[in-house]
Amino acid sequence: MISNRDVLVIGNTLGRIVKNIGLLLLFPIPVAVIYLEWDVIPDFLMSASVAFTVGLILQVLFHTEDEPKSRHAMVVASLVYGIGAVLAGLPLWTSGSVNTLLDAAYDGMSGWTGTGLSMVPDVDHLSHAIIFWRSFTHFIGGASVIVFSLFFLRGVSGGARLYTSEGREEKIYPSITKTAKAIFSICLFFLLLGSAALIIAGVLNGMSIGQAFFDSVTVSMTAFSTGGFTPHSQNIAYYHSMLYEIIVIALCVLGAMNFVLHFTVLTGNIAELRRNIEVITFSTTVLLLAAIAMSFLLYFSVYSDAAILFRRGFFQVLIAHTGAGLQNINPIQLSHEWPYISLFAVTVAMLLGAAAGSTSAGIKSIRIGVIIQMFIQEVKKVVLPENAVIVQKYHHLHQIVVTDRMARSALLIAAAFVILFMAGSLVTTIYGYSMNAAMFETASALGNAGLSVGITSYTMPPLLKVTHILLMWAGRLEIIAVFVLLGLVYIIFKRLTHVSTGLYKTREHQAENLIKTRPPKGLLE
Repeated sequence: MISNRDVLVIGNTLGRIVKNIGLLLLFPIPVAVIYLEWDVIPDFLMSASVAFTVGLILQVLFHTEDEPKSRHAMVVASLVYGIGAVLAGLPLWTSGSVNTLLDAAYDGMSGWTGTGLSMVPDVDHLSHAIIFWRSFTHFIGGASVIVFSLFFLRGVSGGARLYTSEGREEKIYPSITKTAKAIFSICLFFLLLGSAALIIAGVLNGMSIGQAFFDSVTVSMTAFSTGGFTPHSQNIAYYHSMLYEIIVIALCVLGAMNFVLHFTVLTGNIAELRRNIEVITFSTTVLLLAAIAMSFLLYFSVYSDAAILFRRGFFQVLIAHTGAGLQNINPIQLSHEWPYISLFAVTVAMLLGAAAGSTSAGIKSIRIGVIIQMFIQEVKKVVLPENAVIVQKYHHLHQIVVTDRMARSALLIAAAFVILFMAGSLVTTIYGYSMNAAMFETASALGNAGLSVGITSYTMPPLLKVTHILLMWAGRLEIIAVFVLLGLVYIIFKRLTHVSTGLYKTREHQAENLIKTRPPKGLLE
């Protein structure tokens, strides 16, 4: 049963992280000053004030020094993205960048989860500060809002449990604070590297230094975080540059790799790349799905030129598999020109996702690899003699033995993703969309990918927007944390119902006793 202590721990920890979101909301203000966008500064100041106030209230109301346990951490992670979505969307709503608060929450959730689906009706005329903020939510959300908070909340109790609450298992250092610092150092390193490369590509493509710098920084934040927000409504197609697209692909692939793997390679162990099960599984599924998609594109003569086939077909499949929402094809064109099988290949890629402990979401390559190893092990049990000792291993930073518990966990997560995918697709088809388009858009939201065939827009029905928000939320938290939160809500509801029923029965019992103790009617006369 949930206790008052549980509520205090959850509320207090949540308050600390919400206050950090308030700090993040101040970052776009210097951008607004640089571009003389004075009218948008109050929007960020107000949103930051709301976040600080909410966080402070939570800390005061739920004051405790107790350390959060695993169940507390999962609930906190679930609630952070819900509250954070509204707070991140506030400046978009108050500045008029979106039409409704629901649309603002949609973009906020899309930002933190690194998705990239958007309700903004006119991206091309957003202020520089808003554009920066949207990409910045990708950058922070890709590494994790909670990891960011652990970096600033030095010595916070229960840090290890908060770190693993989003499905992260491996740590770079025994210390969670050092691990969080290392993760953000890696993010900053690739942000600087990617920005420099894109600035050169932009200038070579004819852009001014100023635009090349701003676009490169925002696109780098988005690409490495495997998000989908860009400064232009045409997305990556705006740049019409193969060099730009190649750099973006490199950033997305880097962002899709495990942070611990990054650290291992950067510290000299390059051999890990060719042995790691995530790298092998990801590379295999990318090549397989790309081959399927490109074969049908070629068969139906959608693209006849090899360079165009690579820039459209391979680019889109690879980007989808990393969990990024960067498109160099118009969504309507993608929906009407691409054959069903090619679109389905992209849909599967978005569901599979990339590495665990990366900026990507989806089922994850490590789980796909474990499931494959489990099947190999089962086949060996049938083929080999009964007295044979079968030990199935794989390499992920070190040799790991496949266990039944590990396989069950991988299958459970994969099954949960498939069930949510089917449910989301069904809800989308109810509104008259084709099953093919519904599956694509649902996989994009659930896999935190951000690609679209034209369904996602501010004209979507409100219920479909809410469905997408829930799918993005569940996909980012890898579902288990969501179930823990739902379990907590159920327990609270059951307790309240029990208390209410108990009060009713108590009052009923008191009334019966009162009737029994009343004197007979004749005595009163």
